[in-house]
Amino acid sequence: MMKKRNLSFKKSGSKKGIVEVADAIVVNKSDGDLEKAARATASDYSAALGLARRKLSCWAPPVLRCSALRSEGIDQVWEQVVKFRSLIEGNGLLGSRRKQQAAHWMRQHLRQQLMDRAVADAEVQTLAKSLEIPLAFGKLSPRAAAERLVDCLLGDDNNGNTTTSGNSNIHSGNRTR
Repeated sequence: MMKKRNLSFKKSGSKKGIVEVADAIVVNKSDGDLEKAARATASDYSAALGLARRKLSCWAPPVLRCSALRSEGIDQVWEQVVKFRSLIEGNGLLGSRRKQQAAHWMRQHLRQQLMDRAVADAEVQTLAKSLEIPLAFGKLSPRAAAERLVDCLLGDDNNGNTTTSGNSNIHSGNRTR
């Protein structure tokens, strides 16, 4: 996480949870007339990190100040990046995180692709339009409407049987992407 020097900790909107997810905090532009403000900002973040629960028991996120303009503190920032990377590679955490991210991104892509296909499917859109009135009058729950739309998209007859009316690309084995 990188911070400008002249924004106070309270004004910067440092929301709950932001400090807890940072692997390091860098206060940039720690130079000139506002170096004092940069020190105060770094001090505020150090205090906040002292109160926060660590994300990793083996790593205390450092709070660093730097000035890109004067090329000061850049080496220390890079040193911490390399140190952290070495630590999480060495203990297997990086590989584990990558696997978790890949699974998460797969699910994200699945959701998005299903939504894209539903939006592009004329039959699904026609059904969605026809469900709006029963939804509006409470005759159909949002969950039941969504199930009907999914069934239409997948060509499912609601008994787990695939029908020919659904999106044929989904059931035809067309999985080239």
